[in-house]
Amino acid sequence: AVALTWGAELCADPRAPDCDAVLPAIARHPGFLARRQAVRTMAAQPARGQEAVLIEVAGDNVRSSAELAEDALRRLTGQPLHGAEAWRQWCAEVDCRSWEPK
Repeated sequence: AVALTWGAELCADPRAPDCDAVLPAIARHPGFLARRQAVRTMAAQPARGQEAVLIEVAGDNVRSSAELAEDALRRLTGQPLHGAEAWRQWCAEVDCRSWEPK
């Protein structure tokens, strides 16, 4: 998990290769340090396609990870929602895999 945590941190470097494919996988890792760092990296510049994993992490029992995920979702979507259930409902209503920002 230490290597994944470090890797997720390195992905935040502007000179890093594209990490879009690996960050969601790290964000689902059972180790909370790796998970939190992946979400921290994604939250620095939230991007389309991260909604589903951010919604998953919004329900994380590690509060710091959940808060990072929700902050990223609010900035990405413009929605003022709070709590994983509200985000899951939003995702179901707009089909978060294909929504378009207004």
